Amino acid sequence: MAASMPVAELAEQRSLKPHRAHRDQRPRAFLLASAIAIGCVGCDTPADTAMITVSDSAGTRIVTYALLEDEAFPVIDFAPGVDTIGAADGAEEYFFRWIVSAELVPAGIVTADLQDYELRYFDGNGRFVSSIGGEGEGPGEFEVLDWMQSLGDSLFFIWDRLINRLTRARLTEAGLSHESSVPGPWSPSISPIGVFSPVRIAVDNARMIPVGNRGSLSKPFQVVASVVNLDEGPSAERLPGLATVVAEPHYVSREGMFAPLLFPTGHDFLFGNGLLWVQDGMNGEFRRVHADGTLELVVRLPPERPVTDRDIAEFREANLRRAAGSEARMRRALDEVPYPSFVPPLRAMAVDDEAGIVWVTGFATTEEPAPWYLFDPLGCPVGRVTVPRGNRLLDIEGGRIAVRDVDEMEIERILIHNLPELPSGRVGSATSPCPR
Repeated sequence: MAASMPVAELAEQRSLKPHRAHRDQRPRAFLLASAIAIGCVGCDTPADTAMITVSDSAGTRIVTYALLEDEAFPVIDFAPGVDTIGAADGAEEYFFRWIVSAELVPAGIVTADLQDYELRYFDGNGRFVSSIGGEGEGPGEFEVLDWMQSLGDSLFFIWDRLINRLTRARLTEAGLSHESSVPGPWSPSISPIGVFSPVRIAVDNARMIPVGNRGSLSKPFQVVASVVNLDEGPSAERLPGLATVVAEPHYVSREGMFAPLLFPTGHDFLFGNGLLWVQDGMNGEFRRVHADGTLELVVRLPPERPVTDRDIAEFREANLRRAAGSEARMRRALDEVPYPSFVPPLRAMAVDDEAGIVWVTGFATTEEPAPWYLFDPLGCPVGRVTVPRGNRLLDIEGGRIAVRDVDEMEIERILIHNLPELPSGRVGSATSPCPR
């Protein structure tokens, strides 16, 4: 399951229709994380894993990292060879305008293109087979196709936030077909930057959908986990055990003007192997939650390097260039932005359903891309993978990695990389908390 990037963030690079690591301060980070670890009562800290503290609190496993050491996360390189889907010339079916989602399946890959309002299925050889969609509100049509996720290898759910509708599509040997559509059980709230509810949907094997909701301009932004069972009709129920959290995905100034955060990160919900994973970018941790809402695992990452005056100056300059005639108001809004002391360690998360591995990445603070760190289901280190800068990870399934890329003409395409077998002996167990 892929890392997600909301359309609101993607829109910074493109425009929708109107309706539509390095660690140069490791000692400081180590001292901060160590101070947190010292306060842990009953922690189990193996002698050879000083960088990792494993504890238990009311049945919840807590894994705290003082450093993400290179030797704990060995480099995992892509295997030679890469499959490419998409081209600037040739048949229209191979031309992508805005890829917002892709799902790897054993028979190939299914893509979602926001500006073409359609899903496309390509087989294992990269050959186009079929598509569904089109602009509109009819069966199988979309107004804003900004999210898609597979359930198994043949069922796909697509979310249209503008018309508040979930569409179900089916993949068979003949290709893709529209199966059904149901209205969302939530009431969208419209604001100057779009529809807030839901911000993310995840589907597990029981066809339950946690929904992230945000507040309105007059209330604090909040992320709430709810559950929808499509087989029993459109009704939503709050998922127990997941507290409502206040979020600031876009900072609102006293003038009511939105200003992006220096390092935008927030909450996300992903299902993998029947487990719900919650990304908490603001607190630099991710969590594993049982289907009944019980918190089972918390993995806490160390803070990145301190934020510098140069970081803030470059951020302000970039946003002022996009002010579009309201530079004075934007300056006042940027003056009110709460700048963090440290770069957040967690920007995005992805889950490999097949291998049960969690991928997390931070912010690139140098010219080099930020690596993806791989963890097993117990929060123990597996390795690290570097995706070329500018590529966006779309989906992971076993040893296949799909990323969004642009060619020399800045036309979008999908690259499918392959990973070798993950390093053996690096997956934790109940008796060996986090071997190295």
